[in-house]
Amino acid sequence: MENKTISSTNENRDTILVNIADKIKTIMDIEYHYNLADLFNNLKGKTKAQKEEVYESIINYYLERITTGRTIKDVEKVEKDSDIEEIMTFFTYTYFSKDEESKHNYFVIEEEAECVVDDLIAKICGRNKRTLKLPLKLKDIKDFCIENVVKEKDIESTIMWMILKLAVLNALLDKQA
Repeated sequence: MENKTISSTNENRDTILVNIADKIKTIMDIEYHYNLADLFNNLKGKTKAQKEEVYESIINYYLERITTGRTIKDVEKVEKDSDIEEIMTFFTYTYFSKDEESKHNYFVIEEEAECVVDDLIAKICGRNKRTLKLPLKLKDIKDFCIENVVKEKDIESTIMWMILKLAVLNALLDKQA
């Protein structure tokens, strides 16, 4: 009887050890930090105008998807109840920063991009009787919003972060529907 108990204990122990090892392996296989610029690799070698045309198209695509048939309350609910920040943290520019100054600079880029996206969505949805019609021109977004806060050399990174926020918000809204 004692051998049977030991055998059962060993089997249970071994099952648990395998379960733990499998979960640890799964967690270790997850890539936790992505370089956002890598998602835009197909634009390497394109002119600034060509890139901006693509960025403008992507921004309008997501803004249209996010705001069509949804209210600002739908968007706010997803922003409040979802994992937007957790998902975006996988792409944070600051992960690749070497010093405090560059970390601060990337923080400004990310914050400005997110504020611009939130403001654009609010205007398109008509919050506080503000209106904005699609499609938007990237030049107008840059002139009105980004260039006042972000350095010229960081505008492209800001635009990419805006696109990321729009993509994540769109995915979470679609998931909620």
